[in-house]
Parts: sequence; C-alpha cells; structure tokens
Amino acid sequence: MSETASVVIVGGGVMGASTAFHLAERGCRDVTLLERQGVASGPTGHSSALLRQHYSIEIYARLAYESLQFYHAFRERVGGDCGLIRCGLAVAIGPDDLEPARETVRMQQAIGIQTEFVPLETLRDLFGEIRTDDLAAGVFEAMSGYAEPVTTTMSFVRRARELGVRVLEDRPALEILVAGGRVTGVRTPAGILHTDTVVLAAGPWTLDLVRPLELDFPLRASRQQVVLFGRPEPRRPQPVLVDMVQACYFRPEVDHQVFVGVRNPAGVVADADPDRYDPRVNGDAVERAAILATHRFPHMERAEWRGGYAAIYDLTPDLHFVIDRPRTVEGLLLATGFSGHGFKHAPMIGRLLAEWVLDGQPKSADLTPFSLDRFRTGTVLRGRYARWPY
Repeated sequence: MSETASVVIVGGGVMGASTAFHLAERGCRDVTLLERQGVASGPTGHSSALLRQHYSIEIYARLAYESLQFYHAFRERVGGDCGLIRCGLAVAIGPDDLEPARETVRMQQAIGIQTEFVPLETLRDLFGEIRTDDLAAGVFEAMSGYAEPVTTTMSFVRRARELGVRVLEDRPALEILVAGGRVTGVRTPAGILHTDTVVLAAGPWTLDLVRPLELDFPLRASRQQVVLFGRPEPRRPQPVLVDMVQACYFRPEVDHQVFVGVRNPAGVVADADPDRYDPRVNGDAVERAAILATHRFPHMERAEWRGGYAAIYDLTPDLHFVIDRPRTVEGLLLATGFSGHGFKHAPMIGRLLAEWVLDGQPKSADLTPFSLDRFRTGTVLRGRYARWPY
C-alpha cells in the first residue's frame, strides 16, 4: 500500500508527540506519526519526568525554563493533563561545587528562572532528617517538580489527532528511503509512506535507521535503573532532591514512597538491546540505592523495598542531545541522544523541530551545540561542574 504525508515523524515518545502537536498547532496537519509499538512505550514510558531547571549550561537552562512554563500552562495549551506535581526541587551541593553553583544560579536568575541559593538550614527545613555534613549549600526551585510521562505524551497525541495528525501505532519504520541525497519516504510493514521530510525521534532505535544512510554516530542504548522504597513512617510532602554529591536523585511518590534514581558507576555504560533488555530492577541496584538513600536520609535505613524498573536510555558519549539536520541527507531531521534528561525539555524541543521543518531553521533557540559536527571536530559542550556534565 502506498501513502503520502508532508511530514513523517518516526517515534511516538514525548519528543515525537510534542513535535506532532506543534506542527499541527501551526497549521501543518498533513503529518503522520509512526510508532513501532504503542505511544510512550519506549524510554518515555519509563521516564522519571523530573522538571528540573538547574543546568550550568545556558542552552539547557533556557530550554528547561521555557518548557516548564509550558507544563504549567499545559491544560490551556494542549487541552489535556500532564500530571504536573509542583512539589519544588532542591539540589544538594558539595564543597567543590559551591562557586560553580553560585555562578549557575546567577545565570539562571538572569534568564528568569525562579531559583535561589539556600543554606543547609533550608534543606533541613525542606526535608527534615537529612544528612548535610558532606554538603556546603543547596539550590531550591519552588516552581519545579515532576510530571507523568505517559499522560503527557497521550495528551500531546490526542490534541495532535484532533488537529488532523495521523498517528499509526504498531507501525515501525523499517527503512528511511533516500534518492539523490534526499528523503523520499519511509518503508513500513504496510508499504511505502512517501514524504520529503522525516523527523527521526526514535530514541535507541535511531541507529538502525541511519546506519544504512552512512550517518553512523556514537549513540548507545543503555539500561538505567530506578528503585522504589516505602518510607519507614509517613512524612510531610517533600521536594525532589537532586544529590550532586552522590550523583543520584530522590523523587517523591504517592503513599509515602520515594524513587531513587541510580546512575551506573562512573565510566560504565550498561549496553542493552532496546528490544530485549530486562526491565526488572536487579539486586545490585537495590543495594546501591539503599546505600545512597540511607546516607542522605538516615531514617531510610528502615525503608521497605517496594520495587522499581529498568529504563532504556539513548546515550551519547558526552550525554548531550543530537538535534540536527545532516548535510548529506536533505529532508532528514534528527532528534535523539537525550541521555536520560530529555523529558523536561520536550515542549520546547517539539516547538524548535516544528520551526526547523516549517521555517527552515529553529528560531526560538540556537541548537548549534547539539549538532553532529561536534563528534567530528571534538567540540565539547562543558558545564561549570567538575563531575556533572551539564
């Protein structure tokens, strides 16, 4: 069967869904979104969906800030829910990061971000029993928190459909067709979908589609784990805590529970097949999460393990995004390598991708730092923190 579309989006996660929404909102409605399984069934569905603005790299801070404004107005803008929980977000800062944190807060405040540098007493007020002897200070964002990733994606998709976008689930892209150096279509199990514009937002499945186009670049699928604990006794609602000293985070959950995001040890990438990886949390991760939680919150020594899961991330070596239009394939736009911190930026990234498609370039932000060229030239996007990539 042969079909046509002005724009084909490959990938039904939050990035693809946001792009579909923004294209349709601007009047580009001959759009088809292809999803290999169900909407939000890939990395998006397992996102912790933190809405954090604390980035020492300005482009990220700006994207996170603008996206958070969108999330706060989500119902008015999209017509659905995003599951926003505005519980606040704190960042625990160690002595080595004290001055970089001050510089970062000044930069963010100049952007308009509601953030403040706070003393350890404030962290103790926010969290109660929290260990602070290895900390120097904190940063607090009152407007931040977390969202519900599947609900968010479904809302984007629902509104895009209402505006005329065609969403095809269980329709994997098998091949991006190119002739004479430009996109001509996408092959699926149902036949050829003819188009001259493809937005490729396929997460860890991206490389399978670009390798035949000789666009191989360093992207890896990695298994990352999140562990759920029940607090030993009811606690008043608490903010999210990003612990920069331990390189982990603590996200509150209903029924006095908390998610602990466990990074792989430094330098370790847990390579995984995105089609066959084990989604269960393993004992090593549970043990590591318990140690991290008990160190920061001593009462968590009595916590009960409630479960967890493993997510699949599409990682770049520098943990920075790839958002670019390859020079050798006209009509192809890449949006991948979100490396576990993409969800919070999805509203702005969808808007920027729509601008790139409709206006020929992104107008709301300069995406040059996320270009493919950096892998060829060795250009490094550096943050202010020694042990934190952004």
